[in-house]
Amino acid sequence: MGIPSRIDPNKQSYELYDELDYKDFWSGWQQRKLNQAEHAIVNQMLPKSGRRLLDLGCGYGRLTESYLQQFSKVIMFDGSIPFLQEARLQTNNKAIYIAGDVQRLPFIAGLLMLY
Repeated sequence: MGIPSRIDPNKQSYELYDELDYKDFWSGWQQRKLNQAEHAIVNQMLPKSGRRLLDLGCGYGRLTESYLQQFSKVIMFDGSIPFLQEARLQTNNKAIYIAGDVQRLPFIAGLLMLY
């Protein structure tokens, strides 16, 4: 759970977390309290509404309830396809889901502004 205990040098960096169960990690009482605090912080920091939000490293979508209702378009970006699949299920397919490496973002400059 959490950070991988061993790193396979043959895996791409964005594949390191594919086999982890973050839902299980966030189920402990201390993690639940941290989760509540993070939701409160995100809710406080974000504007009350907006056109687009890009969540880089969205994981399984743990924080999406904090902004899915407030933005016209939500783009979920993560390197883990299993996490994105879970995020899609958790958000009832209400966002755009993109898999990729955060070090090589697949966006054209200004594209999100036009979307």
